[in-house]
Amino acid sequence: MADNRETIIPMPELDPGDGTKAQLNLATVKTSGGSISSCAHVEYKHAPSASGFTGTSCLLYGDFRKYLTNARGVRGTQKNIDTQHANVFTPGQIETIKAEAVAFYAKKKAEAAA
Repeated sequence: MADNRETIIPMPELDPGDGTKAQLNLATVKTSGGSISSCAHVEYKHAPSASGFTGTSCLLYGDFRKYLTNARGVRGTQKNIDTQHANVFTPGQIETIKAEAVAFYAKKKAEAAA
């Protein structure tokens, strides 16, 4: 059985300053519709709380998210997932996605201040 691919990249420039750490999640997954999809989103890894919670969170319609490709008709084998992940998330593309994420939050902050 093939596993989804995920790459986590720290984004300290987006840390909210409360001990929570921002990270860019790059994922290539098998979909229920029989395709392989690659997307990127920012999520936040929380500092341990008094109750012990240390999970991650993101707002589905409030945080940065970008869909990059959806390969239809490609079998969800490990080789195909790994190949698509490597082809979609090249070093240059990762830098572009990081810049888009930073710009997204800068715009959001400017809109909130207006």
